[in-house]
Amino acid sequence: MERLRVALQGKPFAVLAVNVGESGRTARAFGEKMQLGFPLLLDSDTKAARAWSARVLPASFVVGPQGDIRYSYFGAIDWARDDVRKAIEDLVK
Repeated sequence: MERLRVALQGKPFAVLAVNVGESGRTARAFGEKMQLGFPLLLDSDTKAARAWSARVLPASFVVGPQGDIRYSYFGAIDWARDDVRKAIEDLVK
């Protein structure tokens, strides 16, 4: 996700990550280890995951400017792949 964020810098695109079901300490340690350049939000009670129907983790959502889900993917995905980046670029045009 960090490589995708960097690749799309300057475009109307932002990355937010949500750590589900873990403590703030664990989430912070993960964010520091991965050297994330985007916010890592905490969903320790899993309410947000349930509201978004994220039953499989990781779950990824591309949300449009009006708050509509434009793309979703459940499971691991390589955000640095050219075809994935191209699909996201097409959504943010």
